[in-house]
Amino acid sequence: MSVINQMLKDLEERAPEQSKKGSQTVVTAGKTSIVKLIAIIIVALVALNIIGLYIWSLLEENQALKAKAVPVVAVAPAVQQTALQSQPRVRLTQAVKENSQAKLNAREASIAEETEAASQLQHKSIAASTLSSAEVNVKVKEAGVDDLPREKLTSAQVNTEKSDTKRAIAENDTVKFNEAKHESSEKSAIKAKASMSVSRRQLTSAELIAQKLIKAEKSINANELDKAEQLFEEVLIIEPAQQQARKKLAALWFGRKSFNDAINLLSQGIALIPDNSEFRSMQAHIYLQQGKLTQAYNVLIPLDYLKQQEYQLLIVNISQQISEHNAAIKAYKILLTMQPENSRWHLGLAIVYDKNSQFASAISEYKISLAQGRLSEDSSRFAKERIQILGVK
Repeated sequence: MSVINQMLKDLEERAPEQSKKGSQTVVTAGKTSIVKLIAIIIVALVALNIIGLYIWSLLEENQALKAKAVPVVAVAPAVQQTALQSQPRVRLTQAVKENSQAKLNAREASIAEETEAASQLQHKSIAASTLSSAEVNVKVKEAGVDDLPREKLTSAQVNTEKSDTKRAIAENDTVKFNEAKHESSEKSAIKAKASMSVSRRQLTSAELIAQKLIKAEKSINANELDKAEQLFEEVLIIEPAQQQARKKLAALWFGRKSFNDAINLLSQGIALIPDNSEFRSMQAHIYLQQGKLTQAYNVLIPLDYLKQQEYQLLIVNISQQISEHNAAIKAYKILLTMQPENSRWHLGLAIVYDKNSQFASAISEYKISLAQGRLSEDSSRFAKERIQILGVK
């Protein structure tokens, strides 16, 4: 019994412990369910916020697209207005054509009215001729000619009607001819007006330069030098390489002693056209006028190979003054290739050889100049004296 009682006591002691454990399990299960519910609610709220943000972004993008579409629609009228403004000439031409067509239509209508009036006039003339034939019949009856054959009266009436009809037709043809002539004259006048309405053709640069050069020459002849200078300057603005305008303008400035302006103008021409001997000759003459022999010599030397008499003589003149004897000798030799029998060139070459202490060559050239026999008495005497002097040496 004691064992049984002891087991019962153990059972009783274990029963409260098990009840305590069950209550703890129930409490734990209740707490877990509440946490799950709160977590579900939070997740639902987060999902709703995300969906709301997505919808709000879609609305913002839609509004932005609408705002961008408005300027595109507004541009269309401006483009149309620009297109309309870009075609005034086409509209003007169409207006002129429509005006001419309206005039032609009006003229055709007037011609039709005049033709109808002519036809009415023809009908009236035929009716008048019929009345006149009836009056003839009445007069014949009154004159007591009723016993005439009906055939003769009928033929007379027919002849009268034919003559009246022919007259009316001739008049109608005359009217139509005059109308056609008048119409053709009007059409030709309209064509003439249309041809006269053609706009002026713009001159090309070459035509404009030629026109200004002619005006400049007329101004020089009229002693209007300022106007001529202005025209030449305008030509050089259009075409800087225009040689005639540059030479004429440099000559005008040289004439009024604007030496520096003329030199600068010719220097620009030489830079554009280095082989132009006229620019160099003019510039050398201006330097000579100023006493600048070295500058003149330097301008001429780059073209010392040219076979031009005036250019080579200018080199001879300047080079001898500054003791550039070799340049003078070269210039005389070029002159002799151009004119081998010119005794003056041989005499000049002999003098240059003489100055350059080339005495043997000088004697030879002196003798050639005397042999040709075209020197003046003074030149011949001088050549003989130099031959004697150089021969003694």
